Amino acid sequence: SAGCLEAIRDLCASAKYPVIVKETGCGISSGTANRLWGAGVSAIDVGGLGGTSWAAVEALRAKDETLAALGNRFADWGIPTTVSLLEICDRKKPVIATGGLRSGLDIAKALSLGATLGGMALPLLKPAMVSYDSLLAEIEKIQKELRVAMYLMGATDCRRLQMSRKYVTGLTREMTSNTP
Repeated sequence: SAGCLEAIRDLCASAKYPVIVKETGCGISSGTANRLWGAGVSAIDVGGLGGTSWAAVEALRAKDETLAALGNRFADWGIPTTVSLLEICDRKKPVIATGGLRSGLDIAKALSLGATLGGMALPLLKPAMVSYDSLLAEIEKIQKELRVAMYLMGATDCRRLQMSRKYVTGLTREMTSNTP
């Protein structure tokens, strides 16, 4: 990671457009988010543990058994998406929730934790391979799930959903109560 933050800082200073940093499967901690925003990043996509594990993907692609074993060892490494959101969404900066979102209810939960946007790929890949109509039907199902969740939470729009009361339990509560 040597030089990465400086390269991001240089990119942010010279780019004509906002810079979004995206993690791919390992999540973003509050300390990392603070450094990224300090470097001038406009938004962060947490890409937390729970979605595609790129270590596992690389393990599948590896021709060398040692590299495959290394990828498998780190397949479940990272900060879960929910924990990343809880750590970094209180700074009034745009945060995109990805990593394990599979439904409109998951998007509603991410927004209620403070995410600005939610994204997913896996639930859309299979229908996209079938047909455009299958993909459209899946998107409509996800939208309906989001609307129902918003209704049940009394949220008439996404901003109100972000301001809703949160209940954090279980392992997520344990992980975030120890956050410095």
